[in-house]
Amino acid sequence: LSSSSIEINSSSDFSSIILPRKTAFQLCNLLAENLNKLVISLSENKIKFQIGKIILTSKVIDGKFPDYQKVIPKDNDKSLLVPLNDFISSVERVVSVSIDRKEGVKLDIHKGKLNLSVNSTNSGDGNEVIPAKYDYEEITIGFNSKYLLDIASVIESKNIQLKFKNSTSPVLIHDNSDKDSFYVIMPMKI
Repeated sequence: LSSSSIEINSSSDFSSIILPRKTAFQLCNLLAENLNKLVISLSENKIKFQIGKIILTSKVIDGKFPDYQKVIPKDNDKSLLVPLNDFISSVERVVSVSIDRKEGVKLDIHKGKLNLSVNSTNSGDGNEVIPAKYDYEEITIGFNSKYLLDIASVIESKNIQLKFKNSTSPVLIHDNSDKDSFYVIMPMKI
């Protein structure tokens, strides 16, 4: 799960909508190329985005979005802080021994260090230890390496912060340079 929020200037109520994926990507591309103000207009079943002279119109998806608030961990009190570049490089290196790049990566979290490992029955083992800020009891947890890298690739801070409850509960990931975004990743058995 990934969530990002921005504050908007609005003089009227704006109801919740679901955008098609293609529309969201097109809008992101337009916003990246244009510095003009974005104006959003909504009708019963369509939405219009106007950026300067560019207008993007789309149907909205009929239905109710799942209650994602239920999967956001509220009591993850164990915090791991790792330099982002070290984290990305280490995950990529330990996963490189695996033929299947989606194979799970195991994180052994200890006070002051993070041990990342992959044990692939077909191609061998990969292990690496990097320094980390962590002052709680040890946790061993596994993740799909692709999901970890997807999240880490969009973080802008120098550090990645992972918040744990235990080794089987969802993990909350923060980008400390963006207080309006967060990520939730489910662990996997390794």
